[in-house]
Amino acid sequence: MPRSDRGQISVLACEGGRNLAGKIVENLNKIIEEENAKRGEKRSLVEVIESKETHFSNDEIKTTLKGSVRGKHVFVVQDIASKMPFDDEIHKPKYTSNDNQMALLSAIAAAAQNDADYISVVSPTLFWDRQDKKFEREAILTSLTASMFKAAGARRVITIDIHAEAVGGIYAALETKFELLYASGPIMEYIKATYGNNLQKSGFCSLALDAGGAGRAMFYASRLKIPFKSAGKERDHSEASKVDSVKMMDVVTGNVLVVEDMIDTAGTLVRGLRSLKGTAWGVQGVYVACTKPYFNGEAAQKLSELYENGNGILKGVIGTNAVTQRLGFLESSPWYHEVDVSPLFARTIYEINTRGSVSKLKE
Repeated sequence: MPRSDRGQISVLACEGGRNLAGKIVENLNKIIEEENAKRGEKRSLVEVIESKETHFSNDEIKTTLKGSVRGKHVFVVQDIASKMPFDDEIHKPKYTSNDNQMALLSAIAAAAQNDADYISVVSPTLFWDRQDKKFEREAILTSLTASMFKAAGARRVITIDIHAEAVGGIYAALETKFELLYASGPIMEYIKATYGNNLQKSGFCSLALDAGGAGRAMFYASRLKIPFKSAGKERDHSEASKVDSVKMMDVVTGNVLVVEDMIDTAGTLVRGLRSLKGTAWGVQGVYVACTKPYFNGEAAQKLSELYENGNGILKGVIGTNAVTQRLGFLESSPWYHEVDVSPLFARTIYEINTRGSVSKLKE
């Protein structure tokens, strides 16, 4: 007999999350077929709930479900940072992260008000997850996102590599289950498959560009068995995402792996790369690993310039599809390499639905 009493998995994709949802469903169906064969079960494949997302002229958004969700375990998938759909005329995504967040809330509410039994949110990026500190007369907005999810009807949130892990405590306080996944496993598998298992012999070291990323860079250094190095940045809090300078704290040589949770405008990263380029230490090249390649503003252009068609200080950026890039971006950006994290989300969804273990996926 199946392990679960939650029934068939149903996936409801917001427009911004359709690319990711498609890959998750594909991987989920593979898992279900494999588990059915192994256990002699007849668990149904994933049901995709068709929906229509309407954007009105006054910027209001509503989600209309085309199928029944009554009594079902529904996973609502959204990528609020998605670059798709992309508006080529203004060279920007058609919808902002604000639009995508409202669409997500609309989809959750539609499922809840149409009697879904249990609703889980799958959102690699959490809205306002960087608004977790207070510098002036401002609000700490991370808690507001958690409150809105609960008010809309969600009982669980699944995300990956959030900027501040303490945010999970906010969801716990609101009695919303919080599943935090890590992309380090798939990313390190890609690094070892591409650059070899003995990275230390290849002269690699792991570099943290600021104190906030030190733990992450040390983790990669430990798992990849390479030295850890550090740097520090001076930030001007009067401007969003502005970094004045990046200073190397250690002598850095050979091949450098910079580990980031995200690349937003790439300000810190570009300054760090230029600092390394300006040293006489013998840095051969820099490889960047990050979970969420937002590439806002002129980030992609700046990184492309540092790549210099393979002859620059930047040798490559390893990101994931936790952020959906615009069509053609991968083909036109030889410096960018994408790791698929949809199998990780798919396995997590399966374990939750069958009341299995999610903890083993975080080891």
